[in-house]
Amino acid sequence: MSQYSIIENGASLGLSDASDAFRFVNTGTKLYLRQAMTATGFDGGVKGVDWENIESYTGLRVGPWRMGVRSFHYVLDRVITSLGFSGFVDIDWEQVESHKLAGVAAGSPFTADTSLTVDSSKTIDSSRI
Repeated sequence: MSQYSIIENGASLGLSDASDAFRFVNTGTKLYLRQAMTATGFDGGVKGVDWENIESYTGLRVGPWRMGVRSFHYVLDRVITSLGFSGFVDIDWEQVESHKLAGVAAGSPFTADTSLTVDSSKTIDSSRI
């Protein structure tokens, strides 16, 4: 199962939880990941005071970006040709980043592992939390 969000040129995609707010912004030449630093954050906030760029992605090819989950991995993809995401990987679009999602049993999107890795030397049994 795959699920994606498309970030068109000139558009943004916000992500937040109870304590942090982030926004992917596609300027048409770069994709930025920004983090809000104050309560005003992205709403009229000032760069470096209310929000900051924490990552940026660029390249020779500029176009829509796609983020989502594919094969138990968080992925970030970008368009290469006019066929874009309806075409073929590494021909019409390319994967820029991929991170394996922890806690998911291989082969089943509904079964999760109960141990969470904190660092390479410690694990926590989440069933006891």
